[in-house]
Amino acid sequence: MTEDYLQIFFAGGAILNIFNAHTITQGRDPEFAGYEITAAQEDKNAITLLMSPGGKIQIGLQNSDYQGPEAMMFLRKGKPTIIWP
Repeated sequence: MTEDYLQIFFAGGAILNIFNAHTITQGRDPEFAGYEITAAQEDKNAITLLMSPGGKIQIGLQNSDYQGPEAMMFLRKGKPTIIWP
């Protein structure tokens, strides 16, 4: 985690930057090393990333959760950047 946002590094080099307020429910490893994102759920209030073997990250989508112009940014080498507004 950096000072003002959460950064998740994936096998293969992809990076997910989470700028909005978020809550982490930890599994067995506080850094989620070796974990997989098994599902992503989105509604008008939040995006929830479910982890295996346990834990989740919930990213708030309410106006008060934003710390900048976008909620998240997904970066992959050689592919377009995906931004959640």
